[in-house]
Amino acid sequence: MGVNGVVEGLILESDHPLGYEEGGELPPYEGIDADTLGGHTADDFVLDTEFTTALAGKADSVHTHEIAQVNGLQTALDGKSPASHTHTTAQVTGLDTALAGKANSSHTHPAFQISAGTLSGSVVANASAVSNIGTKQVRNIYAGTSDIGVGASLPTGDIYLVYE
Repeated sequence: MGVNGVVEGLILESDHPLGYEEGGELPPYEGIDADTLGGHTADDFVLDTEFTTALAGKADSVHTHEIAQVNGLQTALDGKSPASHTHTTAQVTGLDTALAGKANSSHTHPAFQISAGTLSGSVVANASAVSNIGTKQVRNIYAGTSDIGVGASLPTGDIYLVYE
């Protein structure tokens, strides 16, 4: 049965069958039979001192424990590795095999192997591309608001656009 409230030195207010009035006196429960207690027995009720004592023996809902206060915790922790420990690749099952199937982080691809995506920065035509200007290919394209001037030279294959 849940505890709904405590009447000082007597029984629970909310369960009192005899019409308890706020601030009024409750008769003691000695001599009241189970029928007049709404089916409850005296064991279903607590004195407020018993209730207060019981609550005083409970921990706060938010509290902590030292390691030594938790049975077996120190032994369990002693069997663990420190957080800073390391492993070689051979100590991790399957890692060497998985890494063998990966490319080095410093690898590169020639342009013909790139089929999609966004290129950042400038795209520079290499010597073989510049030597064959007649073929469709990537060009170095520049744009600016001033003319580069008569006689200025661009590498073969480069394009310069002037805009206002």
